[in-house]
Amino acid sequence: MQITSANLIAFGRDLKQLYDQQMGEGDFAWSPEQVSKQESSSVAAAEYWWPEADEKMRNWTGKQKEIANLLLRGFVAANQDFERTFSIDLKDLERNEARKVRSLMEALTTPARYWKRQMIVEALLNGGFCNDAEGKPITFTWIDGRPYFDDQHLANASDPNSKKWANKHTSTPLTGPNVVKLRRKMMTVPGISGRPMGYMPKQIWIPPSLMQTALEISKGQTIFKETANGAAAPDNVLRIFGLEVVEIPEIEDDTGTWYLRGTKLGRAPVVVQVEKEPVFASNAGSLANRFDGEIDSSLLVTEKVLGGVSARGVAFLTAPEVLHQAIP
Repeated sequence: MQITSANLIAFGRDLKQLYDQQMGEGDFAWSPEQVSKQESSSVAAAEYWWPEADEKMRNWTGKQKEIANLLLRGFVAANQDFERTFSIDLKDLERNEARKVRSLMEALTTPARYWKRQMIVEALLNGGFCNDAEGKPITFTWIDGRPYFDDQHLANASDPNSKKWANKHTSTPLTGPNVVKLRRKMMTVPGISGRPMGYMPKQIWIPPSLMQTALEISKGQTIFKETANGAAAPDNVLRIFGLEVVEIPEIEDDTGTWYLRGTKLGRAPVVVQVEKEPVFASNAGSLANRFDGEIDSSLLVTEKVLGGVSARGVAFLTAPEVLHQAIP
């Protein structure tokens, strides 16, 4: 390619078109929309609040109504900056290194397409927020002062003697009986009054190593086990739960940890807060404007076309009542 101002401007347009094309390519095993709710953000940090109030309506006798102050507890979710950049020597453009350019663009678009999944997985594995700007987990406790995944959550965050409940379950491999057990645990998470809230499980999140087991539990016609005297395997009644299986390769480890996920008042247990979606920009146009016509050959060695993708947001876990962790 002859290095001229006009060609550099055209190259900048080509980079943007290639970025847009690649952003629409490729499939992932799961989507952010399956497991989280996206919230738009126009500020550096947003506050999230949860009411601490009895879940029951009060009986009214017709006398003056009792006015009760609703206590709100919450935390601040600060957006993080994310970026990925590259540079191309003008001499490489002159040599028509189209294959190199495409590979550089793939190195941008792959993490850009994966960005929200990256934040979700970090938040899940950290038990709170995705990593900070230095790649370190952000310290996080739930509104009752306990870790997000814990076996000592309080039904009433203001009362240390209130009923306790767990969303972290050890010695719990993925089996049919354990799915029933965790389903019951989620549905019987107590409110402030101590009575079960009745949250309904909707999904099983599993690593690839547990995919067959999860499908047998959630979709199988029969219970897969040996039967005495060759008798027919019993019907799999767990199918009526209607649990969706979500395979998340990034949580694969040696432990076989899995998760049961529900919904609270339409709120997903994972929030992806986005201030800026991934945006591509390059200096090809501004570089071209510095020159008139053909660029001097001496500049081919020193000048570079820079490009990059930037995004801003954060992911974090909410509502531990409806996200339960099971560790074998």
